[in-house]
Amino acid sequence: MAHSIAVVYLHLVFSTKDRQPLIVSTWQNDLYSYLGGILKHLHSQPIIINGTMDHIHILCTLPREIDIASFLRNLKASSSKWVHQYHNPHFAWQEGYGAFSVGLSNLEQVKGYIRNQEKHHDKQGFMEEFSSLLRAFGLVPYGETH
Repeated sequence: MAHSIAVVYLHLVFSTKDRQPLIVSTWQNDLYSYLGGILKHLHSQPIIINGTMDHIHILCTLPREIDIASFLRNLKASSSKWVHQYHNPHFAWQEGYGAFSVGLSNLEQVKGYIRNQEKHHDKQGFMEEFSSLLRAFGLVPYGETH
């Protein structure tokens, strides 16, 4: 085969530092657009980006030329720099992130989940949500034991 092909879908989740409500509605959509631009620059295909005042969900493809840690580092650093420059000089993302694989048969379900973040968070906080994601992938949430 002359060319290498990789199609890996990721559901990315990361929050603001200390889960502070720093993502303000007046520039939230601009942030999502900027994140989409960064993803494209990194050779990723953004599918949907949404979140709340304290965290982001992204469904996108993983570029085949970069590892997940470098990909997320670039995405978070570039977007943080943009927020500093145009909206909030004290803005920061948390150090960690969640990166979950998504199968082709689950893309629509994950898109719907991300699309409905505000409604979803009327019932559940970020840590409960993240713990649910960890359990769905067979991982033990922070502070829990089997």
